Amino acid sequence: MIAWLNPTSGIRFWGYVFWISLATRPAARVSPGHHDQASTPVPQPLFHEPFIHVDPTPGLSSAVRNTTLIGRGCEKKKGDAVRGFNDFWVSVVGCATATLWGWMLLIMPIGPCRANERPAEASVAELAALVKDGNPSAYLAAETLGHIGQGAKDALPILASACSAKDARLRVAAAVAILEIDPSEVDDVPSVAVKTLLSMLKDKSPDIRREAVRGLGHVRTMAPETIQQLALSLSDDDAFVATHAADTLAELGEPAVASLIEGVKQDSTVMLALVALGRMGEKAKQAQAVISKRLGDLDPIVRQEAALTLGQIKPEPASAVASLLPLLDDPANAVKGAAVVAITLQGAEGKRAAGKLTMMLDDKAEFTRLVGAYGLAMLGVVEPAIESKVLAILTTGLADPRPLVRRESLRGLASLGAAARSAREAVEKLLADPEEGISSAAKETLEKIDAKTKQ
Repeated sequence: MIAWLNPTSGIRFWGYVFWISLATRPAARVSPGHHDQASTPVPQPLFHEPFIHVDPTPGLSSAVRNTTLIGRGCEKKKGDAVRGFNDFWVSVVGCATATLWGWMLLIMPIGPCRANERPAEASVAELAALVKDGNPSAYLAAETLGHIGQGAKDALPILASACSAKDARLRVAAAVAILEIDPSEVDDVPSVAVKTLLSMLKDKSPDIRREAVRGLGHVRTMAPETIQQLALSLSDDDAFVATHAADTLAELGEPAVASLIEGVKQDSTVMLALVALGRMGEKAKQAQAVISKRLGDLDPIVRQEAALTLGQIKPEPASAVASLLPLLDDPANAVKGAAVVAITLQGAEGKRAAGKLTMMLDDKAEFTRLVGAYGLAMLGVVEPAIESKVLAILTTGLADPRPLVRRESLRGLASLGAAARSAREAVEKLLADPEEGISSAAKETLEKIDAKTKQ
């Protein structure tokens, strides 16, 4: 993007780097016969993940830390006198440079970075001229025109011409800018901009395809053939492109259901298609049959997502519950849990699972007992004979190390209302839980327990 960067920011940054490097530089170099800091082994991380790095000099980045090790690569055959001489001049130069930069830090004003500010509309003509010239940076001008919005309408003819430019970056930037500038354009299908972006979905560069699929997200209505072309991107090798294609299809709603049904049938696109259909909710009811077939998939991850999606689309409840009940015996815990959640979303029909859920309370597996108790509580079918057992299981779930289990246990207790008052102390402890959403769920659970107790 075109940005107006404050020239003092870089100067200030490097000034800080010089000060840090001077402050952290070793005071004296030891002789080769002694144990040098450079020979100290770097401690290994406990978990061997590629993004974990144990810094032997805490608080400093690798770049700054390396700055403090000036001269360590010197050959050891050099005499101590030579090394001392070098150290002297390094110190002198370092002090002088740091002092100079320090004064610059003090006397130079801090100016605001305006990289995220939109340029004034008066610059539209100049930006349009840059786009028309077609130079290598013209695509940046096109992107900036798009950010200006409707104030750049005068540039639309030039942007439309740029949709046929040789530079792929300029073509995609111009097409996206048209959709951002003129809202009426997003309903004019097929338009020059939409046609351009669809053609860019086949570009060899993943960056171009990303911008194309992002631009199509501005389109509110699409012709069936356009939707079909976009749905092909669900199988794109680039995760960003595939995910954004699914998001756009989900936003289109019912017109995109047919293409997503085809996506559910394909192993390469089934997951993204299921997620998109689930986001549509009731608009995707017609996909119930194809989703139900995926409940028997060999992949437990697909079975799990199919169960959740079936619950989200609010299908015909009786048939949905009948399809979900077998999953309560699934060997995969995630599938079993997803099935229980989906059943609780089926209203009165979900109560048909009460018998099976009650049997799960006595299962040897802790997770099975927990999801059984959760399902009974959410459906409101906890009989007095099993109330204490359900309460004990859900209370135990509050101490589970998994945040999701703690949160869902809280939801189950909230559904029990006053009957869960004996778990109040355990719930209060979660008010200080650091995991996102746990403390708020605990607060809500306490409010429901207290409210129903007063009644």
